[in-house]
Parts: sequence; structure tokens; C-alpha cells
Amino acid sequence: MEKSPSASNKRSKKSTSKASSSEKNVEVDNIDSVLLSKGFAPISRIHMGEIGTSYVKAFTDLGHMCYVQLDTDKPSKREQDLSLIQVDTISKEPVKNGKLTVDECSRLEVCGVAYECNEGICVLRRDIDTFDLKEDIFTVTESSSLMHGIEKREPLSYPIVRYSEILANEVAVMWNISKVTSRLKVQAIHNYNKELMEIRQTFNRFTHVTNTLIEAMHAARDNVINLTISLHESRDKYDLPIDETDREAYSEIVNKLHTGDDLIGDLILTARTLSSRRQDIDNMTEEFITYFNELKDRYA
Repeated sequence: MEKSPSASNKRSKKSTSKASSSEKNVEVDNIDSVLLSKGFAPISRIHMGEIGTSYVKAFTDLGHMCYVQLDTDKPSKREQDLSLIQVDTISKEPVKNGKLTVDECSRLEVCGVAYECNEGICVLRRDIDTFDLKEDIFTVTESSSLMHGIEKREPLSYPIVRYSEILANEVAVMWNISKVTSRLKVQAIHNYNKELMEIRQTFNRFTHVTNTLIEAMHAARDNVINLTISLHESRDKYDLPIDETDREAYSEIVNKLHTGDDLIGDLILTARTLSSRRQDIDNMTEEFITYFNELKDRYA
């Protein structure tokens, strides 16, 4: 019996559809392999909660880190993947100075910038239709032991590129990543140099206030000592009654002595408050010195 053309066509279309679906699944499942063949070594895959966007954090052949937005297909979540949920704020704010200049730094060469911090990721991305800059903040849902690929230190920024752009021209994308990474690092150095100079000014003010406090304590001490000597000199004979003229001078010295004692009390209280924070200041200073010395040894 001859098969009807319509039934044959249906089976043919169904078979083609299955093949197409199978090819799509193979493409999705082989994202890491495709990226590796294009010069992008995958480090981790990250799924961003409500917006349904997935990224691959990767290392390029030119030595730069980036985020690859998987815009062609939505891959299924693997056991080793990292999931994040969208939040309004993160307690450790992403690099504020970098956020102010991301529009200038990224221009149109990449589709956004991702900032990493201890609790999650801040994504600044360009809308593909309007080119408007949008900000999404995510925090991790897994334990810290599963946060592979996420830097557990101060926020770092990485360019975001689209997977479709890599498929179209991986060389151009890689050079765009290189240029944007360079601009982001230069801008970050500029911003942090400014902050460090402000910190130095704060330390200079702190040193000035500390020196002023030390000088004030020495002056108050000498003043009380001199007033005490003057007080005793004005009453060389305590067994005799004091006349009216001497009484006025004596009362003036006593009043000054009381004021000097009050001043010393307030200065001591101020010094005690400062002294109570000394351990924190020492620890912060030693931590910075240790870290800086390690950097010198590492890059000597």
C-alpha cells in the first residue's frame, strides 16, 4: 500500500524537527567546548535568577577575564553551576567609582560590565534595543564553598560580551575585551589613587590632632604645676590670717587651678578615648604593612 504524501511529509518534518532540536541541545551542552575552540577558557557558569540570564566566566587567550552572556540559547543548570538571586542592594556596595565611569569605559565595544564582591555580582548591561544602561544586583544562593570562580576579595570588574558575537567574530570580541579591560584598570587606578590621597589627608589631620592633644596635655600639666607653686608662694605663712589684697590674688590662683584641673580631666578623657581605639589602629596598620610587604616580595 502506497504511503500518503501528507503522512510522509509529516514524518519528515517531525524527523527534521527532532534533528534540529537534537542539534540545538548538542550546541547548548557543548558551549564550553565551543568557547574553548574560540580562545575562551571557561571557569564557571552562572545563572542569574529572575532575569533568566546565564553567563560563563572565561579567560581569553590574550590573558583577560570576561563574562560571556549566553544569548543564543538558555542552557540547563548543571550541578556544578552557580545560581544567584536578584536583590535590591548588597551590604558591600560594588565599586562606586567604577560604576560612575562604566558608560565611558565600555562605550559600545562590549555589552556591559560585571562587578564581583564577597556577596555576589553587580551587572551593568546595555539593552540590545535601546542601548540604555541597566543595573542588576545578585547575591549567591549556595554556600561559599561552592562559589568557584567568584573572587572573595575587593570588587573586581570584567567586561561582558555576548556568546553570539563570539560565534560571529571571536578575534574582534577578544580585542574589544582587551581594550575595555585596559580602560577599566586605568580608571580604577585613577579612582583609587584619588581615594588614597583623601585617606592620606585624613591621616594627616589625625596626626595633627594627636600632636595638638599631646602639646595641650603638656601645657596643661605645666600650667597646673606653676599655679600650684604660685599658690604655695602666696601663703608662705599659713598660721597667719591672709589680708584682703592677698586674698584676692589667692582666690584668682585657686580659680585658675580649678580650671586647669578640669582641662586636664577633659584632655585625659579625650586621650583615653583615642587610646581605646589604639589596638584597632595598630591592627589595621600592621595588616596593611604585611599585605604591602607580601606584594613587594611577590613582584620583586
